[in-house]
Amino acid sequence: MGPPGSSRKENAVNMGAVFQWNVINTGDLLKKEVDKESDIGVAIRNDFRNHSYVEDKHVIEVVKREISNCEKNSKSWIIQGFPRTKI
Repeated sequence: MGPPGSSRKENAVNMGAVFQWNVINTGDLLKKEVDKESDIGVAIRNDFRNHSYVEDKHVIEVVKREISNCEKNSKSWIIQGFPRTKI
């Protein structure tokens, strides 16, 4: 956690390397989903184009899927960039 410019992504990547954790980066996952052109990806792309936050339900779905993959493969993980909005 930290304010803008506090190297959150770099810290997560470094921690992942030290502890051999899979780093789940929410921003990267959203971009990959857009590239897949799935239904969720199309909705995410529209949010990107409108310069608005991606709907929480889409972010949660993409993140849940990635966590499930890590758990299925018995990999520890650290997540960066989640949640995307303030509650």
